[in-house]
Order: sequence, then C-alpha cells, then structure tokens
Amino acid sequence: MMKKLVYIFIIMVTMLACSEHHERTAALEHAIAAMRNNPDSALLILDSLKVHEQQFGRHFRMQCNLHRTNALNKLDTLFRTTDDIQQLVDYFDNHGTPNEKMLAHYLLGRAYYDTGESPMALKCFQDAVAMADTTAKDCDYWQLSRVYGQISNIFYHQNLWKDDFASTEQEIKYAWRSKDTLSALLGISGKIRIYERLLAVDSAIHVCEHVSELFNKYGYKKHSAAVRASIIRNLIDNGNLAKAKYNMDIYESESGFFNADGDIEPGREVYYYFKGQYYLAINQYDSAEYYFRKELRDGKDFNNQNAASRGLALLFQQTNRPDSAAKYALYSYEMNDSLYVQKATEEVANIHGLYNYIHNQEIAQKEKEKASFVTICLWICVIAFIAIVVMFIHRMKKIERIKRDNEAKYQKSVERLANMQIEIAQMRSNEITHKDIIAKMESQVTKMNMEICEYRNKKASDRQTAKEQLMNSDDYKALDSLVAKGTALSDDDMAKVYQLVIRYFPTTYKYIYSKRFVLTKNEFYVCILVCLYIKPNSICHLLNISSSYVSKMRSDMLKQLFGTVGKPKEFDEKIHNME
Repeated sequence: MMKKLVYIFIIMVTMLACSEHHERTAALEHAIAAMRNNPDSALLILDSLKVHEQQFGRHFRMQCNLHRTNALNKLDTLFRTTDDIQQLVDYFDNHGTPNEKMLAHYLLGRAYYDTGESPMALKCFQDAVAMADTTAKDCDYWQLSRVYGQISNIFYHQNLWKDDFASTEQEIKYAWRSKDTLSALLGISGKIRIYERLLAVDSAIHVCEHVSELFNKYGYKKHSAAVRASIIRNLIDNGNLAKAKYNMDIYESESGFFNADGDIEPGREVYYYFKGQYYLAINQYDSAEYYFRKELRDGKDFNNQNAASRGLALLFQQTNRPDSAAKYALYSYEMNDSLYVQKATEEVANIHGLYNYIHNQEIAQKEKEKASFVTICLWICVIAFIAIVVMFIHRMKKIERIKRDNEAKYQKSVERLANMQIEIAQMRSNEITHKDIIAKMESQVTKMNMEICEYRNKKASDRQTAKEQLMNSDDYKALDSLVAKGTALSDDDMAKVYQLVIRYFPTTYKYIYSKRFVLTKNEFYVCILVCLYIKPNSICHLLNISSSYVSKMRSDMLKQLFGTVGKPKEFDEKIHNME
C-alpha cells in the first residue's frame, strides 16, 4: 500500500511539473506573438515570468531575456550599455535558432546606436542579416525587414545614398514577404528622400505619386495624403505650381496634421516654408510673408529659423526692399548653411573612414579564417594522399609477391613434370610391371601440362597488344582467308567483322559509330576494315568497289572526321592511333 502511495505521489508531481512547463512555454509564445503590435503587453507577460526565473532552465531564461530586451527596444527604451545584450549574443550564437541569432545581433546594434557608436551598430546589423536563414520556412522576414531599415537609417545619416537605396530595397522586399503591407509602403516612401539626395527629382516625384496611390489602395488614407508633402518643394522648384497646389490641398485636408484653424501640429512647421514659397512663386507676397513669419514664430529650431529667414530674404529681394535685416538674414542663412554642410561633410568622411576600417577588419578576419580552413583541408589531403600511396605500395608488393610465388610454383611444376617424364621413360623398359604406375603418372602429366599451358597463355596474353590479339584470333584468320580469296563480304561476314572491331578496338568503333549519320554505307564499311588493318587493295574486293573510289573515300573522310587535308594513308594512321 505504501509503495502505491509513493508511485501516485511521483506521478502527481511529474504531471504538475509538466503542466507548469507547458504554461511557461505557452506564456513565452504568447508574448512573442504580441510583440509586433502590442510590445507593452508582451513586456507585462515577460516580467511576470521573470519573477519565477530561478525555477527555469538556462535556455528558457535566456529566451525570456532576449524577448524582454526586444520589448523594451520596441517601447523606445534608450540603451545605456551593451554588456547585457553582448551576453545574449554570445549565448545564442552557440545555442540559438537563426531567428534568435538575428534578433540578438539586431538588439546589440540598437544598443550601440543608442550609445553613439554608429559604425559598431552597422556591423551588428550586418551580422544580424548574415545570421538569418532566408531559405527556412520559419524565417522571421518581419524582423529581417527591420534590420535592413536600421542599416538604411545609418547610411542615410552618413550621406551614403546608394548604400541607403540598396538597404531600403531589401527592407521593402522582406516587408512584403512578411505580409506587412504598411511597412513595405513606408519603405517605398523612404526612397523619395534618397532620390532627392541623388538629385533625381523626377524619380522622387514619380515614386511619391505611386506610393500615395498604393497607400490609398490599401486603405491608408492619411498616409496617402501625408506622403504628398515630400514633393511639394520639388514641384515648386520645377515650376509645376498647379500640381504643387493640388498636393498641398490634399495634405492639408486629409493628412490629419492640421487643426480647425489650419495650424499644423508642432514639429511640422517647415510646411509653412513650402507654402510661403508657393505664394512667392505666384506673386502673392502678403500670403508668402504671412507663412514665412508664421514659421519664424512657431518653429523655434535651427532649421525652421533659417528657412523662415531665407524665405523672408527672398521675398524682400523679389519686392525690391533690400533692407539690411533681409540681407543679413539671407547672408546669415547661407553662412550657416555652408558651415553646416562643411561640418556634415567632415563628419561623413570620418564616419565613412571608420566604417571602411571596421569593414576591412572583418574581411581580413574572414580571410584569415578561410586561410586556416584551407590549411586544414590541405593537411587532410596530404595525409589522405600518403595513406593512399602507402596502401598502393602495399598492394603492389602483395601482387608482386603473388607473381613471384606463382612463378616459383610454375618452375617447380615444370621441373617436376620433366622429372616425371624421365621416370616414365625409365619405367617403360619394364612396362608390364609398372603399367598401373605409368598410367597414373601419365594422367598427372596431362593435368600438369594443361595447367602449365594455361599459365603460359595467360602470361602471353598480358604481354600482347590489341593488334596482336586480333591477329592471333580465329575469327581474324577466317577473315584473312576471305581476303586472300578476294571474295566480297556477305552479311554474316560483316557481322563477324563488327564483332572483331567491337571486341578489340571498342574506342575506335565508338567514334566511328558516332559519325554514322555523316558517313555513307560504304564509307562506314571502309572505316571498319581500315581499323582491322585490311589493306586498301583488299578492301575494294571485299566491298566490290574500285580501288580509286576507296582512295577518294579515305581522303574525304580524313577531312570529314578529323578536319585535316592530306593523303589517304594519313587517314589510316589516324584510325590506327585512336585506340
């Protein structure tokens, strides 16, 4: 009874432990599922698991920490250090799935970016891309799209527009694969700014109009209106004022950025500069001045202050009011702008140089690893080669030893046979007495003769060439007798001729047979008979054709089969040298 109670207790404990494990796993999966759209809910679930983390195995704890860090990142938490995330990278590089490795490196890149180390952040993002297995069914394309988005952002701030464009293309590609339509469309809209920096204004306008239509198609009305603001300045600069006004009206009425009084939400005051430019272009100077001054009043940051000052300066110049304030404003703006461009250029050069240094270091490390791998492979090949040579030598010695043993056995057999022949000759003087013994010995002699002949024939066969074997064969001797008679070949005779060629010259026959479609029937027969060393004057009798015709065919086939112009005899040599 006591044993039964113990068993029941063990079963209950096991079931409870399994149930708790299942609940913890289900909670983690639920948190991961909620991560994309509700990172705050995912963080609450992960925090509840963290309270009991001492009860978990190490792998489960690391998974919880990885996804908790991801939730914090999605909630715009500013990372102050990379140490904790580096531990996640070290762990999942050895124990994680491709998706976990990618996420760990991505988060390390985010930490480096927050601490102001953009080159290291870029390297981590590139490592994250390398960790992704895009051929796997469970590849996290959504996360991969975010990684490329971060790479694109770094390149943008470094003024590396072509690199930015390539990364943006990848961002869009994997957003579509993950069925994240909004992110894909936002990625497409990001190409507008790149085209502007590359001075491809027409491309920027085309992309803007196209992606606005796509936003509208997929139900993102506000996004469709908002993206149109990005090309208003370009349209004004191009003199396309009607389209600029059309885009301004949609932006103001459908983007959701304006209040009932027509004021744009804080942080977007630069729009007033675009609107002031529009009114300046259509010579409505009062409206232009109103919006330039509105930007100067509401937009307190450096860019708005300079843009508004420049707008007013242009207005004063166009209306012939060259007062000192307007001139100073224009001069101040241009000086500040030049200073900003100069500093930005120097900063880009420094960052680009640092990036190249890190990238080259990575290439050098990979080359070093590659060289080590090649060295290991080379040593393996050398060892394998030595082993093969040793085995080959051992095998050859074994074969040579067997040959020596057989030769010794053969010599002994010859000697014994000779001795037995002498003994038989001696016994024949008294044959009646030794009749039974002589009969027995003669039987042994016959058997030994056969064995010796077989061994001798085998050795002779090894030394013979294909031509010698052919000449010594019975079938060839029969053919030779037909040649001597000058009789034409019958079908049965021709079948035996084929057999001879196939048996002794298979390579030549294969080549001749491969050309059968470019040869006539007689040309084919001539090739076969030449291969068998039949002389031309005999071939004409065997095929019942003229000698001159045989010569002509051989000359023609020399060019046809071997691409050479020459005498008929050269054709024969070519055929004989093929085997």
